[in-house]
Amino acid sequence: MQRLPLTEREDWRATAAEHGFDFHTFDGDPYWDESACYRFSLAQIEDHLENPATELEQLCFEVVERAIADDEVLLKRNCSPPWVMSVTLPPAGRYRQG
Repeated sequence: MQRLPLTEREDWRATAAEHGFDFHTFDGDPYWDESACYRFSLAQIEDHLENPATELEQLCFEVVERAIADDEVLLKRNCSPPWVMSVTLPPAGRYRQG
């Protein structure tokens, strides 16, 4: 892996905002850093990144499924405010299985 220095795009904040990404800056600090990027070889991607990334994606799906199926997970354990239920789930029937 190589870390390559970059020059920050002058208009990145405006471009992000144009696409609805309006939380690009927090307390005056950028959400991400454009001062560098990383270059990987194909072998590094295939041998070290693809499987862990797939596993992480599956774990994320499992957490979402648990949260949808269990109000306690969605609200209490994640410290979500009650209005989250009305935004994330339909008003009737929920996504319960079985």
